[in-house]
Amino acid sequence: MRLGAGQTVVYKPGHIVFFETNGARTVGLQITASCTAVFLVVPFVVLAAFMILVPRTRTSRVLVAMVVAAMIVFWLNQLRLLIIGWATRQFGVNEGFNWAHILAGSIVSTLSMLIALFLFFWLSLAERARTPREDESEISGGRRRLR
Repeated sequence: MRLGAGQTVVYKPGHIVFFETNGARTVGLQITASCTAVFLVVPFVVLAAFMILVPRTRTSRVLVAMVVAAMIVFWLNQLRLLIIGWATRQFGVNEGFNWAHILAGSIVSTLSMLIALFLFFWLSLAERARTPREDESEISGGRRRLR
């Protein structure tokens, strides 16, 4: 298959992305199951399931936190794949792919998990800001004070 300059073609059956490198050579990267963000999202689903079982957590907050964490992991994984493709195109398969896949890919994956984990706990466990009126109501036992 001959590609035009700078053209990228995705061949669906094998999930292979073909593109030309700087050396005008066509390269194909196979996207496997381990390239997806699924394996990175599963821990958040399991964690959310356990947190929902705890009576003091709000289910809606945990579910929103899980979705936000999954989206962060997904989009940063897309960035990781983009970096790998760019580096392979710029520097070739031997140097570009290996460096981008091992070093840059690991850094992006680790950062995405750390960011997602922080936001997951922050969104699911953070207390909402209370108004002075709610604090006053709690202090007085929920009864109105006479003035």
